[in-house]
Parts: sequence; C-alpha cells; structure tokens
Amino acid sequence: MAKAQTSTLTTPLLSVNAVPAVVAAQAKTSEVAQRRADAGARLQRYVSMLRPSAEGAAVDVLDRLFAQRHHADAELEAIQLERELLEAQQAEALAREQARDEVATAFEPRMRQAVADLKAALLNARDKNRRLQRVQVERHEATSRPFDSLAWLEFGVRLNTWLRAIKAAGLDDAADADIEGE
Repeated sequence: MAKAQTSTLTTPLLSVNAVPAVVAAQAKTSEVAQRRADAGARLQRYVSMLRPSAEGAAVDVLDRLFAQRHHADAELEAIQLERELLEAQQAEALAREQARDEVATAFEPRMRQAVADLKAALLNARDKNRRLQRVQVERHEATSRPFDSLAWLEFGVRLNTWLRAIKAAGLDDAADADIEGE
C-alpha cells in the first residue's frame, strides 16, 4: 500500500521556486554571493595596488601601505565567504529538493482523482469494446460472413498494462481486481 503523505502547503504552487523555504534560501545565497563579489573586488583592488605598474606610473605610497596591511585580511575574508557561499548553495539545493517533494505531494489528491476518473472511463470502454466484439461475432456466426473487427482487439492487454503502472506508482490500490487474467 502506498504511504500517505501530507503537504504543509496551504495554497497550490505552480513552481518549486515559490515555496517560502526556497525563496529564503535563494535570498541568502544571493546575499552571500554579493558579499563574496564585493570581497573579491576589494581583494583585486589591493592586488593591483601591490603589483608594480607596467607603465611606470607611481602608486600612492599610502594606498600601497593600506593595501599591504589589508591584503591578507581581504584574502581570508574572500576564502571564508567562498565557503559560506558553498554552504548557502547546498542549503538552497536541499530546500529545493524538499520543496519538490512538498509540491509533488500537494498534487497527490488531484492526481489520484484524475487516475480514478480515467480508470472508470477505461473500464467502461473495456465493457463496451467487449460488447462490440460479441455483436460482431454473433453477426458473423449468424451470416457466416467474414468481418474486419471494429473493436480494439488488444484493448484489454493495454488496459492491464496501464492498471499495473498506476498500481506501481501508488495511485490505485484496487487495480488488482480490475486486471484480467490475474
């Protein structure tokens, strides 16, 4: 029997990206990415101040001293923010995966109803298909005339395959009773 899951979603969502936990994780990732970009730009500025100028242009001595003093701190900050960014990205990926499960679970009742509606229609169609086959066979026996079947001869086989598939997907617990030959 399929395990019933309940969703914490109160409104139907069209996208995993609309789940509040994903939105929060994306915001955190963006914020950390911006801080990492700022730290990287600051580090690049210090590196360029410390690099000898190719054109022979003089770099302000105070700027150079400032860059020497803060270069190591900027490097450490960039490394720490890179780690923080990776953690934020991992947290976002986890939130997105959990949201996928949550959104999929929210669709479960509608999916079950759609399967039940289609199953009822297909079982009804199977009965009507059999009736058509019986009428054609009776007509053949009464007239001895050959006929091209107007019924779908492999309907039952295809229906049994579909019934097994919905049972395997956990969308129909009663499919066994409707599968012919089992």
